[in-house]
Amino acid sequence: MPSQLTTPRAIERFLAQVREQFRSHDLSEMKDVDLILTVFLKVQFPDVFARLQSWKSELTRSSPSIASFGRREVEQPDWDQLFEVLDRNEDRRDARAVLAVLFPATRAPSPSRAAPRRFAHPDYFDRYLAQAIPEHDVPDAIVSRAIEKAAVGNGADLHSLLSADDESRVTLTLSKIRSLYPDIRELPHHEGPSGPVTLELLTVGMTLVNDAEDRLSSLTSNLFHLTHWAATLLRRLVDANPKSEIDCALMACSDIHRRTHVITTANRDVDALNDETAQTLREALHREADRLSSILLNDLRQGDESKAQAGNSFLYDVIAESPTLESFRADIANGLESDDFSLEDITARLVSFSYIIGGSGRPSYASFSGALFTKITGIEARSVESKDVSDCPDTGWLYRRQFTKPLISPRGADAKEASGSDS
Repeated sequence: MPSQLTTPRAIERFLAQVREQFRSHDLSEMKDVDLILTVFLKVQFPDVFARLQSWKSELTRSSPSIASFGRREVEQPDWDQLFEVLDRNEDRRDARAVLAVLFPATRAPSPSRAAPRRFAHPDYFDRYLAQAIPEHDVPDAIVSRAIEKAAVGNGADLHSLLSADDESRVTLTLSKIRSLYPDIRELPHHEGPSGPVTLELLTVGMTLVNDAEDRLSSLTSNLFHLTHWAATLLRRLVDANPKSEIDCALMACSDIHRRTHVITTANRDVDALNDETAQTLREALHREADRLSSILLNDLRQGDESKAQAGNSFLYDVIAESPTLESFRADIANGLESDDFSLEDITARLVSFSYIIGGSGRPSYASFSGALFTKITGIEARSVESKDVSDCPDTGWLYRRQFTKPLISPRGADAKEASGSDS
């Protein structure tokens, strides 16, 4: 600043702009230091400021995400091109110094994601360029108020925000919600505000998980964000009070796949948490496995008449990794001997389908876990990791049984049938 603001007039012009921006903005929605530097950039280097929009993806980039795994490292931008509109070397040096403070990506190849409300955060970038909250944006204050109401049991405002017709606003709202809820392990490094953590809020969160539309339009759907937010709430609640009565809140989600997914997500890397928190989360997962046992057995008894989606290898896997497995195996054996269901009914439930994001909605690949089937039944079976099924007529039980029939050990199946005849 001293090398640019060399006259009283220049200093006064700059300070007048800062005062005007401070009067125009709610500073709880932006970072004051970033706003001051943005004003300086616009006053002293307007040509560089005008080019920032076209450089948004480069300026707001952060460490590789899940979507980047397996891809080649992204080529680093040539930052000199951003400053080529400036004639003097001194101006290029000073402009680069300002951007180095505002945008970590200009000084490090893979910076951490910027804290919320910073210019370098992709959700807030447009605010600084427009020097206002754009129409497509969602004010942080609205999100915070909705969460505060939900934290005492009134989830109407939060539900309204997340059921809006504008999908981009819903996605932005979810991004802001998640930024308020760092995981337990991230708390020591968290910058910025945090949201309340209550059983009432978890109840609202589980209701939202239950009601969310599951679209295959993006890698990180709204359901994905809600699931991870609810799992973070669960971890934070249990860590604050391991005696919390969490089951009632969890049951606000009646969809067993989604509820179980929240609980399994909360149990990821559980060994890195303190012993009491880890044990409480494991116990919650074991209770869910107990609930799943009767649901899955009832689903099997319905055979092809089952209209539910209880038949799913994910749910069977949860039981297979829990203390419930031994009693579940006994129930499976009894059901087979009593002809309540067949081996093919079981294999049909262990078929998983993969879909192409943004595709036709028909499955592209199918898989079957022989190891999981063996763990549940004691009968050997071959696994299929990924088979092209793009021409399959449907994903019903008949097709699934036909898909897996060649995979069951003939000797194991015959032995089961013989055992049933002897009895």
